[in-house]
Amino acid sequence: MLKGIIGKKNIFAVEYEITQFYDKCMYGKFCYWIKGIQIGRYDEGTILSDMLWTIPNLVRDNGNRGHIKFFDLELEEVFYRLSGKAFLDGNNEYEHNANEEVWARFDICIHVDITEDNYIFLIDNNEDARLIFSLPDKPIQQLYLNSGTVDKVLRRLYDEFNNIYDKYIEEKSDMN
Repeated sequence: MLKGIIGKKNIFAVEYEITQFYDKCMYGKFCYWIKGIQIGRYDEGTILSDMLWTIPNLVRDNGNRGHIKFFDLELEEVFYRLSGKAFLDGNNEYEHNANEEVWARFDICIHVDITEDNYIFLIDNNEDARLIFSLPDKPIQQLYLNSGTVDKVLRRLYDEFNNIYDKYIEEKSDMN
């Protein structure tokens, strides 16, 4: 039906395919691409309209992911803190800091069934950004890129999904 790749797969991109609409639900496929690595179970498909509730939060935090300490911290330590594993270990200091500094803003993974076991974090530092991600049972990875690269992709995804969904709802109401 409708397909798209936003961004560059070898750097950062999202890929989607809208396969059908049913009532007010949009169904299809979705995944991230980072460094040419697919993140998310694209072939399984999901309810894409559920993502319309999450994407605005990601876009709202565009330009608000700066954190000098996290940008310079060792990869495993940043992942330990941002993934929530530190909270499971009962570290109250990290939990307090996470709430006060709103660490959730670094999480750019759209958490739906096809991405449930993945982590993707974005940290900005002036002109640079640090993208940290993991797949189940794989080593944590990272990519340094220009600040704003990911934000532009997320913004365009938000715009495209909303336009597609709004057009569908409008056409459906015209039929009634």
